[in-house]
Amino acid sequence: MQESLPRARELVAPQAVYELWEVVETGPNLLRVKTSDGRSATLTVGPHADLLSPARMALAAAATIGQALDDAVKRLNQENDLYGAYVLGCLGVAFLAEAGRAVDHLAEQEALRRGWGVGPRLAPGSLPGWDLRDQKVLAQLLLRDPGPISLNQDGVLIPFKSVTSLIGMGFGYTSGRVERICHMCSKRDDCWSNEKFAKDD
Repeated sequence: MQESLPRARELVAPQAVYELWEVVETGPNLLRVKTSDGRSATLTVGPHADLLSPARMALAAAATIGQALDDAVKRLNQENDLYGAYVLGCLGVAFLAEAGRAVDHLAEQEALRRGWGVGPRLAPGSLPGWDLRDQKVLAQLLLRDPGPISLNQDGVLIPFKSVTSLIGMGFGYTSGRVERICHMCSKRDDCWSNEKFAKDD
Protein backbone atom coordinates (compact mmCIF):
# COMPACT_ATOMS: atom_id res chain seq x y z
CA MET A 1 0.00 0.00 0.00
CA GLN A 2 2.71 2.48 1.04
CA GLU A 3 4.69 1.83 -2.14
CA SER A 4 1.76 3.09 -4.23
CA LEU A 5 1.31 6.31 -2.25
CA PRO A 6 4.02 8.43 -3.99
CA ARG A 7 2.68 7.40 -7.39
CA ALA A 8 -0.87 8.28 -6.37
CA ARG A 9 0.27 11.71 -5.16
CA GLU A 10 1.83 12.38 -8.55
CA LEU A 11 -1.36 11.44 -10.36
CA VAL A 12 -3.96 13.39 -8.40
CA ALA A 13 -4.92 16.93 -9.40
CA PRO A 14 -7.54 18.06 -6.86
CA GLN A 15 -9.98 20.76 -8.01
CA ALA A 16 -13.33 21.99 -6.79
CA VAL A 17 -16.18 24.07 -8.14
CA TYR A 18 -18.36 25.71 -5.50
CA GLU A 19 -21.03 28.35 -5.06
CA LEU A 20 -23.14 29.81 -2.26
CA TRP A 21 -26.87 29.26 -2.70
CA GLU A 22 -29.75 30.84 -0.85
CA VAL A 23 -31.98 28.38 0.98
CA VAL A 24 -35.51 29.41 0.04
CA GLU A 25 -37.47 26.70 1.78
CA THR A 26 -36.96 23.51 3.74
CA GLY A 27 -39.68 21.00 4.40
CA PRO A 28 -40.40 17.31 4.77
CA ASN A 29 -38.10 15.57 2.30
CA LEU A 30 -37.21 18.66 0.27
CA LEU A 31 -34.99 21.69 -0.05
CA ARG A 32 -35.58 24.65 -2.37
CA VAL A 33 -32.54 26.71 -3.32
CA LYS A 34 -31.75 29.76 -5.42
CA THR A 35 -28.38 30.12 -7.12
CA SER A 36 -26.30 33.29 -7.28
CA ASP A 37 -27.61 33.96 -10.80
CA GLY A 38 -31.25 33.58 -9.77
CA ARG A 39 -32.04 30.04 -10.90
CA SER A 40 -34.18 27.92 -8.58
CA ALA A 41 -34.38 24.19 -7.98
CA THR A 42 -36.02 21.74 -5.61
CA LEU A 43 -33.92 18.91 -4.23
CA THR A 44 -35.64 15.81 -2.87
CA VAL A 45 -33.27 15.26 0.04
CA GLY A 46 -35.46 12.64 1.70
CA PRO A 47 -36.30 11.86 5.33
CA HIS A 48 -33.15 13.56 6.66
CA ALA A 49 -33.95 16.93 5.08
CA ASP A 50 -34.23 18.24 8.65
CA LEU A 51 -30.41 18.35 8.69
CA LEU A 52 -30.80 21.40 6.43
CA SER A 53 -33.69 23.05 8.27
CA PRO A 54 -31.44 25.56 10.11
CA ALA A 55 -29.77 26.64 6.86
CA ARG A 56 -29.98 30.18 5.52
CA MET A 57 -27.40 29.49 2.84
CA ALA A 58 -25.77 26.36 1.46
CA LEU A 59 -22.35 25.79 -0.03
CA ALA A 60 -22.85 23.60 -3.09
CA ALA A 61 -19.69 21.98 -4.37
CA ALA A 62 -18.29 19.47 -6.81
CA ALA A 63 -14.79 18.13 -6.15
CA THR A 64 -12.50 15.89 -8.17
CA ILE A 65 -8.97 14.49 -8.20
CA GLY A 66 -8.80 14.54 -12.00
CA GLN A 67 -8.60 11.85 -14.66
CA ALA A 68 -4.98 10.69 -14.51
CA LEU A 69 -5.32 8.28 -11.58
CA ASP A 70 -8.32 6.54 -13.12
CA ASP A 71 -6.40 6.19 -16.39
CA ALA A 72 -3.54 4.56 -14.46
CA VAL A 73 -5.97 2.17 -12.75
CA LYS A 74 -7.37 1.21 -16.14
CA ARG A 75 -3.87 0.48 -17.48
CA LEU A 76 -3.03 -1.68 -14.46
CA ASN A 77 -6.22 -3.69 -14.99
CA GLN A 78 -5.34 -4.17 -18.65
CA GLU A 79 -1.92 -5.44 -17.56
CA ASN A 80 -3.69 -7.86 -15.17
CA ASP A 81 -2.16 -6.14 -12.13
CA LEU A 82 -5.44 -6.37 -10.27
CA TYR A 83 -3.98 -5.77 -6.82
CA GLY A 84 -2.06 -2.69 -7.97
CA ALA A 85 -5.20 -1.33 -9.62
CA TYR A 86 -7.23 -1.98 -6.48
CA VAL A 87 -4.73 -0.25 -4.19
CA LEU A 88 -4.34 2.76 -6.48
CA GLY A 89 -8.11 3.06 -6.77
CA CYS A 90 -8.52 3.00 -3.00
CA LEU A 91 -5.87 5.68 -2.60
CA GLY A 92 -7.77 7.76 -5.14
CA VAL A 93 -10.89 7.56 -2.97
CA ALA A 94 -8.85 8.68 0.05
CA PHE A 95 -7.49 11.67 -1.88
CA LEU A 96 -11.01 12.53 -3.00
CA ALA A 97 -12.01 12.56 0.67
CA GLU A 98 -9.19 15.06 1.26
CA ALA A 99 -10.62 17.27 -1.49
CA GLY A 100 -13.96 17.07 0.33
CA ARG A 101 -12.31 18.25 3.53
CA ALA A 102 -10.99 21.30 1.68
CA VAL A 103 -14.59 22.10 0.73
CA ASP A 104 -15.55 21.70 4.40
CA HIS A 105 -12.95 24.32 5.30
CA LEU A 106 -14.41 26.77 2.78
CA ALA A 107 -17.85 26.38 4.35
CA GLU A 108 -16.43 26.79 7.86
CA GLN A 109 -14.63 30.01 6.92
CA GLU A 110 -17.68 31.48 5.21
CA ALA A 111 -19.94 30.63 8.14
CA LEU A 112 -17.42 32.13 10.59
CA ARG A 113 -17.33 35.33 8.54
CA ARG A 114 -21.11 35.59 8.83
CA GLY A 115 -21.27 34.60 12.50
CA TRP A 116 -23.10 31.37 11.66
CA GLY A 117 -22.61 27.69 12.31
CA VAL A 118 -22.37 24.88 9.77
CA GLY A 119 -24.14 21.59 9.23
CA PRO A 120 -22.71 18.29 7.99
CA ARG A 121 -21.61 17.72 4.40
CA LEU A 122 -24.45 15.91 2.61
CA ALA A 123 -24.31 14.12 -0.72
CA PRO A 124 -26.92 12.47 -2.94
CA GLY A 125 -26.41 8.73 -3.01
CA SER A 126 -24.70 8.76 0.40
CA LEU A 127 -27.31 10.30 2.70
CA PRO A 128 -30.04 7.66 3.14
CA GLY A 129 -33.13 8.69 1.21
CA TRP A 130 -31.36 11.23 -1.01
CA ASP A 131 -31.36 9.56 -4.40
CA LEU A 132 -28.23 9.74 -6.52
CA ARG A 133 -30.38 11.09 -9.36
CA ASP A 134 -30.39 14.46 -7.58
CA GLN A 135 -26.68 14.68 -8.34
CA LYS A 136 -27.74 15.66 -11.85
CA VAL A 137 -29.80 18.56 -10.47
CA LEU A 138 -26.88 19.78 -8.37
CA ALA A 139 -24.42 19.44 -11.24
CA GLN A 140 -26.62 21.23 -13.77
CA LEU A 141 -26.89 24.22 -11.44
CA LEU A 142 -23.25 24.24 -10.41
CA LEU A 143 -21.05 23.13 -13.28
CA ARG A 144 -19.93 25.33 -16.15
CA ASP A 145 -18.61 24.27 -19.53
CA PRO A 146 -15.68 24.15 -19.95
CA GLY A 147 -14.59 23.20 -16.45
CA PRO A 148 -12.69 20.54 -14.52
CA ILE A 149 -15.85 18.47 -13.93
CA SER A 150 -18.66 17.63 -16.34
CA LEU A 151 -21.80 15.52 -16.43
CA ASN A 152 -22.30 12.90 -19.12
CA GLN A 153 -25.60 11.94 -20.74
CA ASP A 154 -26.20 9.26 -18.11
CA GLY A 155 -25.88 11.77 -15.27
CA VAL A 156 -22.44 10.49 -14.22
CA LEU A 157 -19.72 12.93 -13.16
CA ILE A 158 -16.56 13.00 -15.27
CA PRO A 159 -13.79 12.43 -14.10
CA PHE A 160 -15.17 9.35 -12.38
CA LYS A 161 -13.57 10.18 -9.02
CA SER A 162 -15.67 13.29 -8.47
CA VAL A 163 -18.41 14.05 -5.98
CA THR A 164 -21.08 16.65 -5.34
CA SER A 165 -22.11 17.88 -1.91
CA LEU A 166 -24.15 20.45 -0.02
CA ILE A 167 -23.31 22.06 3.35
CA GLY A 168 -25.90 24.13 5.19
CA MET A 169 -24.97 27.33 7.02
CA GLY A 170 -27.07 29.46 9.35
CA PHE A 171 -27.74 30.79 12.85
CA GLY A 172 -29.46 27.56 13.84
CA TYR A 173 -26.31 25.44 13.58
CA THR A 174 -24.24 25.28 16.75
CA SER A 175 -21.05 23.75 15.35
CA GLY A 176 -18.24 25.69 13.74
CA ARG A 177 -16.93 22.57 12.02
CA VAL A 178 -18.47 20.46 9.30
CA GLU A 179 -19.11 17.21 11.12
CA ARG A 180 -19.22 13.74 9.63
CA ILE A 181 -22.32 11.63 9.55
CA CYS A 182 -20.56 8.41 8.60
CA HIS A 183 -22.97 6.41 10.78
CA MET A 184 -25.81 7.47 8.47
CA CYS A 185 -24.00 7.04 5.16
CA SER A 186 -25.28 4.33 2.83
CA LYS A 187 -21.64 3.55 1.88
CA ARG A 188 -20.28 3.30 5.43
CA ASP A 189 -19.52 -0.42 5.24
CA ASP A 190 -17.19 -0.17 2.23
CA CYS A 191 -15.86 3.38 2.51
CA TRP A 192 -12.11 3.87 2.13
CA SER A 193 -12.11 7.50 3.25
CA ASN A 194 -12.61 6.95 6.99
CA GLU A 195 -9.13 7.60 8.36
CA LYS A 196 -7.45 4.77 6.47
CA PHE A 197 -4.86 6.90 4.72
CA ALA A 198 -5.44 10.42 6.01
CA LYS A 199 -6.15 12.20 9.24
CA ASP A 200 -8.39 15.16 9.94
CA ASP A 201 -6.83 18.60 9.97
